[in-house]
Amino acid sequence: FYSATYTGQKDQEFALKLGADRFIVKPVEPDAFMSILVATENEFEAGKLVNAKPLIESETYYKEYNEVLIHKLEDKMYQLEETNRALEIDIAARKKTEEDLRIALIKYQTLFDTMPLGISVLNKEGQLIETNSSSEILLKMSRVQLLQQSVNSKAWNIIRSDGSTMPNDEFPCVRALNELQIVRNVELGILKEDSSIIWLNVTAAPLTLEGYGVVITYSDITERKQAEEQQKKLEAQLHQAQKMEAIGQLSSGVAHDFNNLLGGIMGHAELLKFDLNPVSPMHRHADEIVSICQKAASLTKQLLCFARKSPFILQKIQLNDFMKQFESLINRTISRSIEIILKLPQQVLYISGDLNQLENALLNIAINARDAMPDGGRFSIELKQAHLTSECFQNEYFNVKEGDYARISLSDTGSGMTDDVKERIFEPFFTTKEIGKGTGLGLPSVFGFVKQNHG
Repeated sequence: FYSATYTGQKDQEFALKLGADRFIVKPVEPDAFMSILVATENEFEAGKLVNAKPLIESETYYKEYNEVLIHKLEDKMYQLEETNRALEIDIAARKKTEEDLRIALIKYQTLFDTMPLGISVLNKEGQLIETNSSSEILLKMSRVQLLQQSVNSKAWNIIRSDGSTMPNDEFPCVRALNELQIVRNVELGILKEDSSIIWLNVTAAPLTLEGYGVVITYSDITERKQAEEQQKKLEAQLHQAQKMEAIGQLSSGVAHDFNNLLGGIMGHAELLKFDLNPVSPMHRHADEIVSICQKAASLTKQLLCFARKSPFILQKIQLNDFMKQFESLINRTISRSIEIILKLPQQVLYISGDLNQLENALLNIAINARDAMPDGGRFSIELKQAHLTSECFQNEYFNVKEGDYARISLSDTGSGMTDDVKERIFEPFFTTKEIGKGTGLGLPSVFGFVKQNHG
């Protein structure tokens, strides 16, 4: 047996010269190999293979053997050089790939952390495993705090756009995981402990990598939501102001026409009294007509006050003394079971306005407070100076000039009113009182007085 990696034609000839009877090129199938061995054994037993003496002289053998070895060594050296060159190319390629990966990782990390969008990565269990710097700013939490949170964490008090609580299965990240598709542009709010809301626009996409679940990106839309909310308020205020203006114009026209009719009725009633005997029963009816017309005239006066068309006398009013007199008046007017508290500033305050209208306005509010406290309570009046700027008027029905004002605050411990009622308190003839117990002109006349006196 002579085993080596010599497989060329010269190798076969050389092997046979050395006395070999068979030359097998490896690898060879087992069946073929066994058949060669059996054939060789049969020949040996038949006497055909007696001696395996080399057919060449020793010197020739060694010479040819050395030539073969040198040739094989040269081949091996060449193969090693080729392999080495291939390894060098492969190593260079790997180094370049590693450098490209390092550069790509730096670029990714830089982009990840400097993106204005918040980016967070969650695993399939809903646990945060990566988050960028913008998310810390947007969510007002440190990265350490964020990475301690999961989808079900109590830190996320998430609400819908309408303010209702958003259930977990509506979260964009949960939907993306369940539906295995991108969920885009979901608006939601995070209600913080201080009652402030962070409004976000969120997009979530499944991340099909081992150990990952979903990536979410989000931008802060708080300012936009606040602007939209402010726009809605302004539209509602404009609508209310236009409604009040329209009602005021209607009330003014009706009041003037009604006053003219009342004047005619009262005039004819007075003339009728001249023609009647003072002891006649009809004379009493004429007096009643005049009395009713006077009460109706009082109502039209209130309507004109609401419409800011009633005559008024501007005068300088010292509010501190006036409020003391007003306290004395309502002490005699409202129930004794109601405690009246008056708070006045040390500084004496003056306004320019109509004294009678001011008294009627405050009296209307006091009567409403009394009616809201049938079992007694507390009615508080506070006077103080206030400086108003344009920011103070964002929630008001009408514009006010900037400057110094006297603020009269009235409050009671009564039953209060619903939001629906609050929307209508300045509408003429709207009242929650029983028929015959209220005209619905009290607060509208207060509204008219305040506006007519530039308050």
